[in-house]
Amino acid sequence: MSTDRRPASLLARSLGALTAAALVAVGIGCTDSNNIVGVSRTPTPPPAANIAGSWTGTYDPNDEFNCEQGLSAQASFTVDGSNVVGTLSATALGPYDCGFQSDRFQGTIQGSAIAGNIAGVNYPAGSTVSGYVSGDAIELSFTNANGFSSSGGRMHLHR
Repeated sequence: MSTDRRPASLLARSLGALTAAALVAVGIGCTDSNNIVGVSRTPTPPPAANIAGSWTGTYDPNDEFNCEQGLSAQASFTVDGSNVVGTLSATALGPYDCGFQSDRFQGTIQGSAIAGNIAGVNYPAGSTVSGYVSGDAIELSFTNANGFSSSGGRMHLHR
């Protein structure tokens, strides 16, 4: 009587392959249905928004008591990679100096977020600007380093 061992060896090889696959899966592991442990993948950051060029809009000073709201605003930016340099202006109305002319902005853009420093007559060293880009609009918040509310505010720009 002859015994054919092929089916048994095929079964053994199939079980061996399944066991190896299971060990690999366990070695990688899952913390939940969305996260695989043991595999490193660095996410690609979103491309920076294109803000180069001229923008116009309005500026609303924080000081609503002494300053007019909706001052005419202009901005111009140049971009080199994630580095941004530009000028920001807001034309003052009324008796108080609530605007600023050609103040220098220097900062960065990461995806749609923009942040940096502003320097000018109403903005001493350490004053900051931060905001975001959404399509053809930029929203910026100004913080004056000396704490005066009359020269902090929000700028709303568009192309």
